Amino acid sequence: MPEQTTFAKNWLVGHQPDHGWWKIVWELLRKRNPDDQDLIPLAYNRLRDLAPEHESWTYVWQSLWKERPRDPDLTNLGHKWLAAAPAHKLWTHVWNTLCEDTPDDPELARIGRQWLATAPPEHGS
Repeated sequence: MPEQTTFAKNWLVGHQPDHGWWKIVWELLRKRNPDDQDLIPLAYNRLRDLAPEHESWTYVWQSLWKERPRDPDLTNLGHKWLAAAPAHKLWTHVWNTLCEDTPDDPELARIGRQWLATAPPEHGS
């Protein structure tokens, strides 16, 4: 199976972060190789490169957060995403996750107040 893992990693590196299968391939590799630390930077880079409105952004972020709660880089990525994607249907999932783990974060409170003031009425949250 090592050759399949190598092939899949090379596939992740060689494809744009918005490719529909990227998240699926990454998740399968994580399940098959949970101790493979080479996969973590691939996901961080993907989050940095992926457009905020892409539907899989939150899934990759939350998967990383489960493994690395309160990680400063993930917190920062979460803050940036919340500010950039207020209309995303999963906005509250990221905000709630951050709020549960960092309830005294003043930046998160500011982002939440701004969202409440400007969220589209059809958001449904």
